[in-house]
Amino acid sequence: MVANDSAFLVVTRDAAFISDVFRAHDVMVDGVGLAKVKRGKSVRIPVPPGRHQVQMRVDWCLSRPLEIEIPQGGEVRLACGSNRKSGSALKHVIENRLDYLWLRAEDQSSAADT
Repeated sequence: MVANDSAFLVVTRDAAFISDVFRAHDVMVDGVGLAKVKRGKSVRIPVPPGRHQVQMRVDWCLSRPLEIEIPQGGEVRLACGSNRKSGSALKHVIENRLDYLWLRAEDQSSAADT
């Protein structure tokens, strides 16, 4: 039974590309790592209802932050993955450290890019 004052964030990681295949990505909520998600898997994270900033991280590489609003008793679903599709991993990390990963809402009405 879920308490009425709880809310959940569900993050699903893309399995389409083998980038970081053996490494879990950190789910950061309001600057705090709350969970890790492996390739092709999902995590469901309890969070307080309200506005939050979500970002993905692997080592020193990040996604762009995403602002979400989760209503009391609600759930927001996000999808994430790697922006690197081919070429040198080192070059991509150096040139795109702050955009190495992507993060988006599965339901565009519940989140907005910052």
